[in-house]
Amino acid sequence: MDVTSHHVFVGYSPAIMAVPFSNGADSAASEEEMCLGFTNGEFALDSHWKGFPASRRDVARLAMKRVREHHFDDVALAFYVGTLGEHRFLNRFYQAVNNRLESAKKKPVDNVALPGNLYEQVRIAYSIPRLISLISVGDSKSMNLFPTDLHGPLGVYHYMSSLRIGGKACEQVESHRRIVISEVDATIYRKVYALGKNHMKELTDPRSFELHPSASTMLGIPLPLGVVSYRELEWVNYLEIGIHRLYCYRVLHAERITASARLAHVHKYYVQWRENSRLKTEYLFR
Repeated sequence: MDVTSHHVFVGYSPAIMAVPFSNGADSAASEEEMCLGFTNGEFALDSHWKGFPASRRDVARLAMKRVREHHFDDVALAFYVGTLGEHRFLNRFYQAVNNRLESAKKKPVDNVALPGNLYEQVRIAYSIPRLISLISVGDSKSMNLFPTDLHGPLGVYHYMSSLRIGGKACEQVESHRRIVISEVDATIYRKVYALGKNHMKELTDPRSFELHPSASTMLGIPLPLGVVSYRELEWVNYLEIGIHRLYCYRVLHAERITASARLAHVHKYYVQWRENSRLKTEYLFR
């Protein structure tokens, strides 16, 4: 089953994937265990890994177990968490050296530790570009604006995003119920990353943000400067896995503003693999 565009990465502690399915139609999404193969080229079933069918072209593999099922409206979701990840973005020697260097670095106070193999699982999850979008919550009098890359569409009319439990962002989404999520121009990446601290900040005067001249069409919520497209969302319910609160939304309105390249994030190990494989790619370095 090809889930490249048919899954949503919604958590890193643990690594969580949401897979939409139709009852009786997608048997792969009802299995107790599954393996995600990150394949270079066409998938060819010609090997096995940890008891799973696999391809020798796999650059990475992520074993996952099904932890729960969730329904809202007519959407059925299967949630899987990672159990083991292996990749060949770098050879084993360089992986070991980098892991030693990472362990010696001083971590920020609010850093979430990713022990053992979990860090490898997250590296693998970020070998697919994950859109970094901006969430607007509030109105023309007081608002907040913060980035997220744990989100994605569930078809045309539904959406899912994930926020860390205990943050101000969670409180604001739940109290306002309606938000806007905007895909943004890649050229403003430094400004977008700088807004990460707003997950723990109160609503404030909209004039403290760089905003688009127009507000969202239906809800009148301010849009960020550099918006490429946006969705107006209304949250329906949520569930919790690990440190994450996973929000389910209905899409009220969607609109494209420009055709600019959108901001997305990949892990540096995957970048190095692309360089080693001579795959021409344009990057913006944080």
